[in-house]
Amino acid sequence: MALSQDTVKRNQQAGAYLKEARLNVGLTQADLAILLGLKHYTLITQLEKGAVTVPVGLWIPLAEALKLNTKMFALLMLRWTKSDVYLALFGTETPEAILKRLES
Repeated sequence: MALSQDTVKRNQQAGAYLKEARLNVGLTQADLAILLGLKHYTLITQLEKGAVTVPVGLWIPLAEALKLNTKMFALLMLRWTKSDVYLALFGTETPEAILKRLES
């Protein structure tokens, strides 16, 4: 089954974020794959291109490997990859506002 245009767009947003974060910490795709315990870096390539949705099981390991705030990362991934759930839980509230509320 083909992905909807909206899903593709959100996957691409998540992928661009991942790539930028990876580059910011100076990792190659192969380096990141090794940190995540993956045998090949092709999944990282697919994630960064937005060809596939970031699996929930990788959210925390990715955030940790990329030295990102895990709560913010999870909120962003939820918004991009499970937008219906995000909307049901938080409406139009931004991840930044949610995180501020959670940490206060």
